[in-house]
Amino acid sequence: MDQNRYSVPDYLVGHFVTVIIYTDRIECFYDNKKVATHAKKYGNHEWSLCISHYTKTLTRKPGALRQSLALKQSDQRLKKIYNSYYTENPKDFIALLEYISEVGEEKVYDAIHALQKLSPLDLSTDKIKLICERNTVAQETCSGDPKIIDISNENIKRINEIFGIQSTHYQKEAIL
Repeated sequence: MDQNRYSVPDYLVGHFVTVIIYTDRIECFYDNKKVATHAKKYGNHEWSLCISHYTKTLTRKPGALRQSLALKQSDQRLKKIYNSYYTENPKDFIALLEYISEVGEEKVYDAIHALQKLSPLDLSTDKIKLICERNTVAQETCSGDPKIIDISNENIKRINEIFGIQSTHYQKEAIL
């Protein structure tokens, strides 16, 4: 559009998409469903890429991830996670990208933050999924009831005392 390029999900290769141009953004639609939104580029021959649009392609060619423009244009947190934990395992990172599209960035970033506190050198997509699912179950179980939260935190405190663990900070995050 207007001499610039904007990504759409890779399953749309070869398909026509409808594009609506606003003053500040570009919205792409396929089959009357929004498939992409990008901040509008005002220069010439610029690219706006969303890495989640390329998961299908990257699954077939995981080695392309390291030098991809989509990764370079990604959120700083995502690039840092890739560089810190996934440079030797791009397939696992691609699985993480797919999981992010399912549950959302913030939920995954919260799980990563919790895992970094526990084991800063050992992080994997499976562990991230486990933390996210555990937090979801905990939230659904207590439904925000302060009594349940207090009782749960008290039980965690007792268990930590039994095992000689000093902090209950992580467990409180998981319950809340």
